[in-house]
Amino acid sequence: MMTDTEIRVVLNGKRILFVDDTPRTLAPIPGDLAKKYGVSCDIVKELATARQRMENRDPPAHAVVLDLNMNATAADRKGFNTGLKVTHMNDGQLLGVWLAEKKIPYLYLTAVQEAFDYQLPGQENPVILSKFTVSLGQLAGELAKLLIPGL
Repeated sequence: MMTDTEIRVVLNGKRILFVDDTPRTLAPIPGDLAKKYGVSCDIVKELATARQRMENRDPPAHAVVLDLNMNATAADRKGFNTGLKVTHMNDGQLLGVWLAEKKIPYLYLTAVQEAFDYQLPGQENPVILSKFTVSLGQLAGELAKLLIPGL
């Protein structure tokens, strides 16, 4: 297990993209991460916007924290071809599969952990944290682990 100082060293200066259709449920996590660990945090509300940001931003975020239950529209789902049986409960997994294919580190921070579809290739062992019980240190530690290959 990493110490808080080690986590701070890994995360300092990194960019984290939060993807959540109800960003108020994240408060105060992004601001607290920025203050304590020196990350910069952006928040977007749509899957397609998140994908565009990761494709077109130079440089893109180092890691993505996404909600599982996104209530995406059909237009927002367009362009994701994953084989996922999509329900409004697991729309965020569309982006998760895309991020995994692109080898972009990500984790889920959600209120509906049980909606995750474990049947998809590459989605067998995701990090899924509860918005309501996660501590700042736990989230930061999981992000740091994502950003250190082989840890």
